[in-house]
Amino acid sequence: MPPINSLQNRPLKVLQASAGSGKTFSLTAHYLTLIFDSDFKYREILAVTFTNKATEEMKSRILNVLRSLAMGDEKAGIFRDIILKIHPYLNTQSLQQKALSTYRRILHDYSRFSITTIDGFVQQVIRSFAFELGLDAGYKLELNTDKVKEDLADRLNNLLDQKPELLQWIIELASDRIRNDISWNYRNTLLDLAGELFKERYQPFEQALLQHQPGQLFTDLQGLTKNIIAYFEISIKELAANAWQIFQQSNILLDELKGRSKSLLANLEKVVSGDYEKIQSLGKLIDTPEEWQKGGLSPAVSALYTNLNPILLSLHNFFISESPRYQMAKAIEANLYYLRLMQEMGGLLKDYRRENQVLLISDAQNLLRGITRDQGDNPSFIWEKMGNRYRHFLFDEFQDTSSAQWENFLPLLRNTIAGANRKLIDNLIVGDVKQSIYRWRNGDWRILLQQAKADIGADNVIDDTLAENYRSAASIIDFNNFLFTEIPGILQSHLNNQVISESSEEFFNSWWSASGYDQIINGAYANSFQQKSSYTEAGGHINVKFLPVDTNNH
Repeated sequence: MPPINSLQNRPLKVLQASAGSGKTFSLTAHYLTLIFDSDFKYREILAVTFTNKATEEMKSRILNVLRSLAMGDEKAGIFRDIILKIHPYLNTQSLQQKALSTYRRILHDYSRFSITTIDGFVQQVIRSFAFELGLDAGYKLELNTDKVKEDLADRLNNLLDQKPELLQWIIELASDRIRNDISWNYRNTLLDLAGELFKERYQPFEQALLQHQPGQLFTDLQGLTKNIIAYFEISIKELAANAWQIFQQSNILLDELKGRSKSLLANLEKVVSGDYEKIQSLGKLIDTPEEWQKGGLSPAVSALYTNLNPILLSLHNFFISESPRYQMAKAIEANLYYLRLMQEMGGLLKDYRRENQVLLISDAQNLLRGITRDQGDNPSFIWEKMGNRYRHFLFDEFQDTSSAQWENFLPLLRNTIAGANRKLIDNLIVGDVKQSIYRWRNGDWRILLQQAKADIGADNVIDDTLAENYRSAASIIDFNNFLFTEIPGILQSHLNNQVISESSEEFFNSWWSASGYDQIINGAYANSFQQKSSYTEAGGHINVKFLPVDTNNH
């Protein structure tokens, strides 16, 4: 079984735990070391998971181990050794007696045995604050988002006769999709848009809209983006067309230039045709006559260089300076129809909540965020209202934690760290960055990788990794180690090159690299190498399938 690190005088451990490394064992062991600190310690611990199944599994595991310890069962021997090491004032006999009394207390006080899902915990807090939040005491929690989406789509349909401007937006959206040879399924599009309302990334958009008159805002945005796009494209084409005309009038053939038919000057014609990314390559010709012709410039090429170099400089500088605004305008233009419809459906969602007296599961985190924000870094009022005060937090599958969830828990975690007794590792975060690919409920893997430690303070955090794999055969472990050693570097290099090609080296150096994104994938997989354990079996079978590109849509 995985080793338990020696006790360190820091209140939070961040544990990286890959599949098969003994994560559940570590969580159980950590919980047990806490509850043996005092008779009613279990009341002060909140363990958070993401699914009901995981919640029941953790509860069962802890109770089963407690029962085994109470009966003196040798199956719990490894847990017994860990607990005795952490609590040296106990011996085998006193530990057995304490396990029995703790086991009985939990069974008779089961509601205070706080192992729950994040949603379950948030609902517990919100029900305690129903009055302060203006919620009806008998409000219902709506879990069926598909039902809500269907209702919103129906409501929007019914509005079309009353709001001709809304109908016009839908007609324009349909026309735009047809022009771009994109399938148009009106009903499915509305359902997809309604689904966006339940995601955390919609919240900033909704808050921003409250500061504007939505109808006029979208009309103004439409006009602004069209002007920015037109200004950029017309200016680029005029400069490129002027340069291309000068080159053609020079009667110099591409074969006379460096690279011959592949000369960078040939990209001027592509820029005129709308391939603006070719401007990046033209930048290599600016103020570098050696890139125009090998062996020195002939008189004709020298004259061409003198005429074209300032135009290429203007073209390149304009592209670099105006590209961010242009790309932003293109992105807004591509999504403006959807944003307008989402805004309308957001208003309909408020009507749905009020008429049905329901609270959506997606609303809960936002409501709790408002409560914790009001309380700042001293959220004791929340716990006084609930009649509980947790001093220890255990987070499972932390790579699935979203920004809103972390923002809600952060002040609570800071509060318990401020009062930590430093005898134990009071709090535990367990996760695996590699499993964040599932994007479960808006999970943000960067919180586990770096943000949690930064927010809590490095001096308060122990970084640890479960290095051994107890589940897989030897060949599987070797294959995974090879995969997670080689692939991150390849992917990081590909991503970095793509950023440079789609923006500029200046952007790459000034923001991408400065923000640490040029190494973020390598960092995410830095602790992925797993050791074989004494339980590892030889052999193992691996089956690799390569998906055709046309079916690999993700």
